[in-house]
Amino acid sequence: MARADVKTLLPLDRYAEILQIDPIHFNGVVTEHRPILNANNDLWRQYGWMGSQGRGSRNELASAIQQAEQLMIEKLRYAPAPMYIDGERHPVLHNGLKTIRYAPKGRQRIETEYAHVRYMGKQKMSLIEAGVPIVRSDYTGDGWEDRATITLTDASVGDIESSSEVVIVASGSDATFETEWIKNLRVTLDETTLTAIGNSAWFVDPSLWDRDSVIDGDEEDSFLEEVDIYRVYYVQTGDDPAVLYEYESDDYPTTLPSAAGVGTVHDHQNGFATITPADWDDDTETWNVTTLDAVAVCGGLLAYINLWYVAGIALDRQGRMRNDFARAVAALTTARMTMPITGGGESVDKIFNYWQEIPRGDDRPTYAQKECPFGPQRGAWEAWTFAVQFMRRIEGSSI
Repeated sequence: MARADVKTLLPLDRYAEILQIDPIHFNGVVTEHRPILNANNDLWRQYGWMGSQGRGSRNELASAIQQAEQLMIEKLRYAPAPMYIDGERHPVLHNGLKTIRYAPKGRQRIETEYAHVRYMGKQKMSLIEAGVPIVRSDYTGDGWEDRATITLTDASVGDIESSSEVVIVASGSDATFETEWIKNLRVTLDETTLTAIGNSAWFVDPSLWDRDSVIDGDEEDSFLEEVDIYRVYYVQTGDDPAVLYEYESDDYPTTLPSAAGVGTVHDHQNGFATITPADWDDDTETWNVTTLDAVAVCGGLLAYINLWYVAGIALDRQGRMRNDFARAVAALTTARMTMPITGGGESVDKIFNYWQEIPRGDDRPTYAQKECPFGPQRGAWEAWTFAVQFMRRIEGSSI
């Protein structure tokens, strides 16, 4: 998968897919059956300083996607795909010894910073299988092995609850870095068999992208041979509580004593959860509800409540960002890009130029378009109107 130094929810290859950019050329690959007519106009590079002649690189595209996603999250309070919130801190306000915002003990209702909360828990990762082979085949019948298929049949696959839990990386890569994940794959689960399918160009040897040279797609050494498959999931246990209460105490001037708690989401759409102080029972592997008074907090005041959870619009059944949200992110990304993109010919130029255009003249924007929080470009307006319509459709429901 095309990768960059910044993390994005929308994979770079999905952006190329939406704008109908050749996936082979987008990943810097050239083959006998898929030559380039103009290296500067067709071939994407990893960095802007490479031979892209003033056109956008994959790294610059990733930055634009990240900025678009952050703008959507900031204005809408939800992400276009699930994101892990690692220790969101809520200060507790007091008036003397009286808690204003939160009761000092027992069950409490709290609003998360981000809406569309999927579940609460800390992120865990486990290796399912290392060194799984990649099988390439000529799916389109043009003489080049364009399809990559990964198949794993093992009892451990049965522990995976959904395709969104599957993480695939180049064999030997550090899967704790999300920028290493090979995304945009279509993942299916059938009891103990996992299948992931994608374009062969997504499995280019990542080290080749750092070179300012064309990647030979007819050379087997240009591609990965194996991948490692992981499961990413979320838990609430004694070692990994999703709720942590912190206190200020004169007895501990340099640290904050803490107590664990358990959380349950009761309004997914608007981001409301119920949190409860609790003790973890190692024997039964369950939480026993308690009160903060029962926890040794050295007579201190409750200062912070920390939360760990996952929020954002759910992925589709194959573990990919929903098509409508992917298009909205792509439109806003294009609208905010500061340089032209590479490759694709007339069809791409039309989409790119349309999303970047600011209506003028006889086609002057309406007042609502002028005040669009995402910007004045057509792509920004398309993304904003979709987001507003989505919120209206789900009003009163839980997504």
